[in-house]
Amino acid sequence: MGKIGQACESITITKVDKTIDRQEWMHKALEVAKYEYIAVFDGACFYGKHYLGDLNMAFDFTDASIVGKGSYYTYFEDEQALALNNRHMNHCYTPLVLAEACIIKKEVFSRLKAKTESNQAQQGNFLTDCASEGFKIYSADRYNFVQIQKGKATKLADFEIVNYSKDYINQIEI
Repeated sequence: MGKIGQACESITITKVDKTIDRQEWMHKALEVAKYEYIAVFDGACFYGKHYLGDLNMAFDFTDASIVGKGSYYTYFEDEQALALNNRHMNHCYTPLVLAEACIIKKEVFSRLKAKTESNQAQQGNFLTDCASEGFKIYSADRYNFVQIQKGKATKLADFEIVNYSKDYINQIEI
């Protein structure tokens, strides 16, 4: 358990094997979640110290069931380049956010789990299925999160590069 789990009793951190299917994943999330929200993390990403607070705050002024990052930064390690993705997707409702950068209301898992068990849900992308089921998805701001890309970028010119530096953290935290 990392620092955040030690510092706050209301947070439970559970590592889930990426190879399990969606039904098992939803079942595990419902089993361990004690509170109303479930946050999704990926070990290959950087989450700033205000990441959870920023996303959680959006639930106070939206009627979204899912809040995440539609606009976000990607850091290309080999090139030491920080890129901005989807600049226009800040503070807006959207059909999709980044799967590894979102908080989902527990009720979403309950409803989709029931549909999956009765074979009524699509077996595609979880967030796409959420949108198809009518759950509102909100993209907060782009800060306090970076998707890390290891290895050479295939076409760096296709990205909006905002900085070349080893220190990407100070560029994205607010």
